[in-house]
Amino acid sequence: TIWVDLGIQVQKGLGYASRSIGSGFFIDEKGYIVTNYHVIQSEVDSKYEGYSRLYIKLSSNPEVRIPARVVGWDPLLDLALLKTEVDAPYVFSLGSSSDLDVGDKIYAIGSPLGLEWTMTSGIVSAANRQLLSMGPVMQIDAAINSGNSGGPIIDNDGSVQAVVFAGIMGQDGLNFAIPVEYLKAELPILAAGGLRNHSWIGAMGRDVTKNEFTDSPQGLLTEYVMPGSSAFRAGLKVGDIVTAINGQPVTGVDSFHFALLRFVPGTIAELTVYSQESSEEKNILVYLEKRPE
Repeated sequence: TIWVDLGIQVQKGLGYASRSIGSGFFIDEKGYIVTNYHVIQSEVDSKYEGYSRLYIKLSSNPEVRIPARVVGWDPLLDLALLKTEVDAPYVFSLGSSSDLDVGDKIYAIGSPLGLEWTMTSGIVSAANRQLLSMGPVMQIDAAINSGNSGGPIIDNDGSVQAVVFAGIMGQDGLNFAIPVEYLKAELPILAAGGLRNHSWIGAMGRDVTKNEFTDSPQGLLTEYVMPGSSAFRAGLKVGDIVTAINGQPVTGVDSFHFALLRFVPGTIAELTVYSQESSEEKNILVYLEKRPE
């Protein structure tokens, strides 16, 4: 259980204990824990001016609050990496959401309303719900309540396939989780510490399929290039189709965003681009800028 003590909240002249409760899971024997950013937001948000102290509670001894700290956090993907100075009683292995299909059985482990070590089960309801700007998330029907945020979604083998991050209040069975692929791509950057800044190139596009009449390939069709942006300076033009980044195939917007997760702002990437104007393929170097909020 992730427990954030927010001190005392005063309402109508009376003081009440205020806290944020979520879930998390160990990914390393040295005490590294994954959870949601929104659970620990008060710990790192510069705009927050109140009291905030971060603790965890082990399921084996929920009466004891163990101090923890935030190592890295990503508001855009709602992920955070924590560190506590205890040996992990159990370390979860990270699976691959590509192994799951709609209808497959999954299990959610967490602390709904602070009730430790609660497991619920369900199925994968859908695999491509566009709730995050960086890509699609998983829809599940396993029971999720306040306090489950940041807990693992596991498969029959016990491997983590996703991280719980949202449920629709009043709508039973309509819940969402972040695919584990995002977490695996993020972990090295989160472990480096601090706020996770994302990259972009200053252009907009859409998915395009292979056109047998023009020989144009599948990829990301550029529809707008911001004047003065890194894409503009690199020579990317409207109508160009991005087919790869650093040799990794790009099939559309989502795959391009996923490829960018492994880069930090300030680095240079090589885009493979098909020009519909000249019917030629070329490689261009583009500087990755910091993505605006």
